[in-house]
Order: sequence, then structure tokens, then C-alpha cells
Amino acid sequence: QSMKKFKKKLANILFYNKFVKNSLALHCLSEGEYNETKFWNKKIFIVGNGMSLPKEFKDWDKKQNNFIQFTFIGRLDIYHKGLDLLLDGIAKSAKNIRKNQCRFDIYGPDCSGSKKVIEKFIIDYKIQDIVKLHEPVFDDAKYEILKNTDVFVHTSRFEGLPMGILEAMAYAVPCLLTPGTNISKEILQEDAGWEVETSVDSIAEGINVVINDKGNLKQKGLNARNLVKNKYSWNNIAVQTINEYYSLLNKEN
Repeated sequence: QSMKKFKKKLANILFYNKFVKNSLALHCLSEGEYNETKFWNKKIFIVGNGMSLPKEFKDWDKKQNNFIQFTFIGRLDIYHKGLDLLLDGIAKSAKNIRKNQCRFDIYGPDCSGSKKVIEKFIIDYKIQDIVKLHEPVFDDAKYEILKNTDVFVHTSRFEGLPMGILEAMAYAVPCLLTPGTNISKEILQEDAGWEVETSVDSIAEGINVVINDKGNLKQKGLNARNLVKNKYSWNNIAVQTINEYYSLLNKEN
């Protein structure tokens, strides 16, 4: 609601207040979204996004190189996606990253001229050797990248429930996440990755922790896939959603 505040306030007055007033409930994707939606003062239920589990996923036993491949896939929105924090964090831990021959690949479409800003960041920080910026990827090309990724990185300041993270987890890739992704707590609980605070120091430290923890990447990746299978598969999401609808309709009737 705070992004493009005036436009959203106007839209609420013209359209959405009426939608909400006449609804039985609001459907939120995560606990974080629930907390940001309580101001409507309506009944709210939480059911997340869903993901189809791919039959082929990262084969950790065939991993031959010893370095860690970090990957970000998403819109190049510097503030929203926390890419400024990520690049600062990489620069701060660059010595350890180089020592362990790790690398970061960033894929995504330009957003309001952010691509040029990110390119300048990389040059100014002198991290061209460990960070590469790429064009957006889709479908099979994206899935090949995920299968060759060791750690998926998402340092967003705020989100609903990013599909990119669920996709990475479905491919047995552990994740390095900030609380703004709204799934970092579950990642921690299920030992499917690492949570860092939304700050440069915490992200830099998180990168170093991942490097020191590289012996556990395979197990964390498999835990990530199991989390999607047990909670975020479309079968589970469909059942949860339908049950919520039935409950609301039965109470209404």
C-alpha cells in the first residue's frame, strides 16, 4: 500500500473498498501479507502459491566443481528486490568469495532503467570477476540454470510469496533469503537454506556462512524440495483453498 501510495489510495476509494466490504474474506499468500492486510478489518485466511514438482531436478551427486554458484532470477527492481543490498554485501565479502572461487549470476528484465544502475554498481565496486548480469531467462533455459545453481538468492525488502523461490526449491536448490520474502522462517525451520536480515552486513555474513556450510548444500537442497512437495504442491494448495471456500460458504449459509 505504501508503493505508489496516492494511486492506490484513489483506487481503494473508487474500487477496492467496495470489493473488500462485499467479500466474505480476504485471501493472503503468507503471514507477512496477512500482517500488512489486517487494516481492512476483514476475515483473512492464508494459503500460499503452488508449484508443480519437476521430475528432473538438480543432481547433487553429479556436481563436479568445488565452487558455489549463487543465482538471482527476477525483475531488476533495485529497491524492491534488495539488489543494492546484495551487491553491497557481495562487495563486502568479495575477498572470501574470490578465495573460494564462488560466483554470482543475476538474471532479469530491466525495470525503470535499473539495469544500467546495476552495471555501474558492479563496475564501481570492482566485482566484475565474481558478478555477472544477464538477460532474462524463461522456460527450459531457466530450468537448466536452476539445475546448475547451488544457492538461490533473494534479498527482497517486501514480497507476497515469490514464485521464483518456490521454483528454485522445487529443483532442490537451497535459498539465501531475507524476511521480506515471507518464506525465510520456513526455510530455517526446515533446514532448507539460510535467513539473513535486510542489511548489507547481514547479507555479507550470510554469504560467508554459506561458503563455510558448503558441505551441507545437498541436504539443504533436498529439504527445500521436500518443503515444496509437502506444503506448496498444487494438490495441497488446491485442497487447502477449496476447504477455506467451503468453510466460508457454509458459515454464510
